[in-house]
Amino acid sequence: MRVSGASDSVQFYQLRLLAAANPLRGDYNQNSVADAADYVVWRKSLGETGANLPADGNGNGQVDSDDYTIWRSNFGITQGSVTGLGNGTNVPEPTVGRYFLTLLAVQITTRRSRSPLGNGQ
Repeated sequence: MRVSGASDSVQFYQLRLLAAANPLRGDYNQNSVADAADYVVWRKSLGETGANLPADGNGNGQVDSDDYTIWRSNFGITQGSVTGLGNGTNVPEPTVGRYFLTLLAVQITTRRSRSPLGNGQ
């Protein structure tokens, strides 16, 4: 957008961040945590066969002991945390705000380095 009589311009950008959610293995009731409630879903559907079963953790079309093992190995993990650091520590994912601030800093730095005056103005 240009203001008449001004030599500087202001540009507005729209930023849209989309994240595809990876389902938490063992979270059979889809509440973003593998907990005792998921065990209840698994236990009530044990032995069922078919497509799209909530407690079919390995996707083989049947709810069996392998699905219990998946739940048990993920018990206590919440959506957005990862394990595997050797000590069982959960590491939260960075927030969208951090991504936005990083992109904003890169944009500002890039605009200043491309200034026709070469001095950051």
